[in-house]
Amino acid sequence: MFGNAPANKILTAYGLMEFYDMSKVHDVDPKLISRTQQWLAIQQLEDGSWKPDTQFINEGATNRYNSDMLRITAYLAWALKDTGYQGQRLRRRSSLSKNT
Repeated sequence: MFGNAPANKILTAYGLMEFYDMSKVHDVDPKLISRTQQWLAIQQLEDGSWKPDTQFINEGATNRYNSDMLRITAYLAWALKDTGYQGQRLRRRSSLSKNT
C-alpha cells in the first residue's frame, strides 16, 4: 500500500481509473495504464473472481471491499472495462451467489 508490497487491488483499480481519466486531458505514459491493467488482470482467479486483499484501509467507503468477493470482482472488472483494457480476455464469474 502506498508504494510498499503487497499491492492493494482496490487502490490499484482506483488509481488506474484516475490515471486513465487524466490521460484524456494531460500526458500520461500509456505503458503505465497498460502495465496496471495487466497486473490487475493476472490477479483474476480461475473462477473469474478476484481474491480480497489481506491489508485494507478501513474508512467507511472501502469497508465492504474487505471480504465481499462479488463487490470486489465487480469493481475490478469495471475498472478494467472502463479504462479500455484490451489484453487477454477476462474469465466470467462462474457463480454470482449471495454467499460469495
